[in-house]
Amino acid sequence: MRVIKPQNPRPQAFVVTHRLAQSNRKVVQNTKVNAMAQQNELVTLDPRGGSTHEDTGIATRPASLDGLVIGLLSNNKPNSELLLSDVAGLVGEQYAIKEIVEANKGSHRVPAPPEMISDLAERCDVVITATAE
Repeated sequence: MRVIKPQNPRPQAFVVTHRLAQSNRKVVQNTKVNAMAQQNELVTLDPRGGSTHEDTGIATRPASLDGLVIGLLSNNKPNSELLLSDVAGLVGEQYAIKEIVEANKGSHRVPAPPEMISDLAERCDVVITATAE
């Protein structure tokens, strides 16, 4: 199992201001990053930050899940643990799973702590993550 760690866990957000044109109320992009919102302007954040890590591809998949330890990593969003539990139940119906290891990273807003990732990588053959609402 390979562990991929992001080099920049919190991407930079770009601030984009939009001004509502008086004549036809179209949204016009204004690239003044440090301008305060003026009357008839809407300030939005563009979350598409740059990434400094290179693409390492997808981890190798096992031929079968029989006899493997499955990790479940929740991001703590509502129903994510329920979703993972249901997925584990479905997987358990089709394969002879050796063990299920559950972890909850505490928040969807931040990456899982490095210690948690290392622990899952050491203890599990496969890890399933989920987000839900």
